[in-house]
Amino acid sequence: MAAETFMVTHDLTHYVVEINLNIHQGFYGLLAQGIDITDFEKKQKISPASIPADGIRMEILVGLFLTERNDGRQLVDFNAAYRESCQKFHLATESLPEPLLQSMRRQIGEIIIKWHNLPVGNCLVFNFPAS
Repeated sequence: MAAETFMVTHDLTHYVVEINLNIHQGFYGLLAQGIDITDFEKKQKISPASIPADGIRMEILVGLFLTERNDGRQLVDFNAAYRESCQKFHLATESLPEPLLQSMRRQIGEIIIKWHNLPVGNCLVFNFPAS
Protein backbone atom coordinates (compact mmCIF):
# COMPACT_ATOMS: atom_id res chain seq x y z
CA MET A 1 0.00 0.00 0.00
CA ALA A 2 1.44 3.40 -0.97
CA ALA A 3 2.24 5.73 1.91
CA GLU A 4 -0.40 8.28 0.87
CA THR A 5 -3.11 5.62 0.58
CA PHE A 6 -2.10 4.18 3.95
CA MET A 7 -2.34 7.58 5.66
CA VAL A 8 -5.76 8.35 4.18
CA THR A 9 -7.03 4.89 5.19
CA HIS A 10 -5.50 5.38 8.64
CA ASP A 11 -7.16 8.79 9.09
CA LEU A 12 -10.55 7.54 7.83
CA THR A 13 -10.33 4.66 10.30
CA HIS A 14 -9.64 7.17 13.09
CA TYR A 15 -12.81 9.01 12.16
CA VAL A 16 -14.97 5.88 12.35
CA VAL A 17 -13.48 4.71 15.65
CA GLU A 18 -13.55 8.12 17.36
CA ILE A 19 -17.14 8.84 16.30
CA ASN A 20 -18.38 5.43 17.41
CA LEU A 21 -16.64 5.63 20.78
CA ASN A 22 -17.42 9.34 21.29
CA ILE A 23 -13.75 10.17 21.84
CA HIS A 24 -12.69 13.81 21.81
CA GLN A 25 -9.01 13.39 22.69
CA GLY A 26 -8.07 11.29 19.65
CA PHE A 27 -6.73 12.46 16.29
CA TYR A 28 -9.84 14.35 15.15
CA GLY A 29 -10.56 15.71 18.60
CA LEU A 30 -7.07 17.18 18.77
CA LEU A 31 -7.52 18.69 15.30
CA ALA A 32 -10.87 20.15 16.41
CA GLN A 33 -9.07 21.71 19.39
CA GLY A 34 -6.72 23.53 17.03
CA ILE A 35 -3.69 21.31 16.63
CA ASP A 36 -2.33 21.66 13.10
CA ILE A 37 -2.36 18.38 11.17
CA THR A 38 1.29 18.89 10.18
CA ASP A 39 2.24 18.96 13.88
CA PHE A 40 1.68 15.19 14.02
CA GLU A 41 4.69 14.81 11.73
CA LYS A 42 6.94 16.91 13.99
CA LYS A 43 8.09 15.16 17.16
CA GLN A 44 9.15 18.50 18.65
CA LYS A 45 5.52 19.70 18.37
CA ILE A 46 3.73 16.54 19.54
CA SER A 47 5.72 13.98 21.47
CA PRO A 48 4.25 10.60 22.37
CA ALA A 49 4.26 11.72 26.02
CA SER A 50 2.00 14.68 25.19
CA ILE A 51 -0.71 12.57 23.55
CA PRO A 52 -3.73 12.04 25.85
CA ALA A 53 -4.50 8.48 26.97
CA ASP A 54 -7.57 8.36 24.73
CA GLY A 55 -5.39 9.35 21.80
CA ILE A 56 -3.09 6.42 22.44
CA ARG A 57 -6.05 4.06 22.82
CA MET A 58 -7.45 5.30 19.50
CA GLU A 59 -4.11 4.78 17.78
CA ILE A 60 -4.01 1.21 19.11
CA LEU A 61 -7.57 0.49 17.92
CA VAL A 62 -6.91 1.98 14.49
CA GLY A 63 -3.78 -0.13 14.20
CA LEU A 64 -5.70 -3.28 15.07
CA PHE A 65 -8.48 -2.54 12.56
CA LEU A 66 -5.91 -1.80 9.84
CA THR A 67 -4.06 -5.01 10.66
CA GLU A 68 -7.29 -6.91 10.10
CA ARG A 69 -7.89 -5.15 6.77
CA ASN A 70 -4.34 -5.69 5.57
CA ASP A 71 -4.37 -9.37 6.62
CA GLY A 72 -7.82 -9.94 5.14
CA ARG A 73 -9.14 -11.57 8.30
CA GLN A 74 -10.33 -10.64 11.76
CA LEU A 75 -8.09 -11.06 14.78
CA VAL A 76 -8.86 -14.20 16.77
CA ASP A 77 -9.51 -12.11 19.90
CA PHE A 78 -9.64 -8.40 19.11
CA ASN A 79 -10.25 -7.38 22.72
CA ALA A 80 -7.30 -9.44 24.00
CA ALA A 81 -5.02 -7.79 21.43
CA TYR A 82 -6.39 -4.38 22.43
CA ARG A 83 -5.87 -5.06 26.14
CA GLU A 84 -2.34 -6.37 25.58
CA SER A 85 -1.36 -3.34 23.50
CA CYS A 86 -2.82 -0.91 26.06
CA GLN A 87 -0.98 -2.65 28.90
CA LYS A 88 2.32 -1.79 27.20
CA PHE A 89 1.41 1.87 27.82
CA HIS A 90 -0.03 1.18 31.30
CA LEU A 91 -3.50 2.11 30.07
CA ALA A 92 -6.71 0.62 31.40
CA THR A 93 -9.20 -0.57 28.79
CA GLU A 94 -12.70 -1.90 28.53
CA SER A 95 -13.67 -4.66 26.14
CA LEU A 96 -15.64 -3.54 23.13
CA PRO A 97 -18.84 -5.49 22.41
CA GLU A 98 -18.65 -7.72 19.34
CA PRO A 99 -21.64 -6.00 17.64
CA LEU A 100 -19.83 -2.66 17.96
CA LEU A 101 -16.61 -4.13 16.54
CA GLN A 102 -18.56 -5.59 13.60
CA SER A 103 -20.32 -2.27 13.02
CA MET A 104 -17.03 -0.36 13.01
CA ARG A 105 -15.45 -2.89 10.61
CA ARG A 106 -18.40 -2.40 8.25
CA GLN A 107 -18.25 1.40 8.53
CA ILE A 108 -14.49 1.43 7.93
CA GLY A 109 -14.99 -0.64 4.79
CA GLU A 110 -17.78 1.65 3.57
CA ILE A 111 -15.87 4.87 4.15
CA ILE A 112 -12.76 3.54 2.41
CA ILE A 113 -14.87 2.49 -0.59
CA LYS A 114 -16.38 6.01 -0.69
CA TRP A 115 -12.87 7.47 -0.73
CA HIS A 116 -11.66 5.09 -3.47
CA ASN A 117 -14.74 5.91 -5.59
CA LEU A 118 -14.37 9.66 -5.14
CA PRO A 119 -13.91 11.46 -8.46
CA VAL A 120 -10.65 13.35 -8.84
CA GLY A 121 -11.02 16.90 -7.55
CA ASN A 122 -13.89 16.06 -5.19
CA CYS A 123 -13.72 15.65 -1.44
CA LEU A 124 -15.41 13.81 1.39
CA VAL A 125 -16.83 15.99 4.13
CA PHE A 126 -17.34 14.69 7.67
CA ASN A 127 -18.66 16.36 10.77
CA PHE A 128 -16.83 15.82 14.02
CA PRO A 129 -18.89 16.83 17.03
CA ALA A 130 -17.50 19.50 19.33
CA SER A 131 -16.39 18.27 22.73
